[in-house]
Amino acid sequence: MTFPATTDLGDQAAIVMRRVKDGELVLYTFIWRVQDGRPTTILREVTFDRDISYLLRLTR
Repeated sequence: MTFPATTDLGDQAAIVMRRVKDGELVLYTFIWRVQDGRPTTILREVTFDRDISYLLRLTR
């Protein structure tokens, strides 16, 4: 499990987590409410079960 990206959005933060599940790369993005510099509540979670990087190539 790795955490390749985090973004501070003031009173919210985005944390990206990457792991391998059943041989497939899975990306999770968690949007947290931040209080006193620490994450306190998960506001939203987005999961990508499949590699979607090909979509980036299609937009170029």
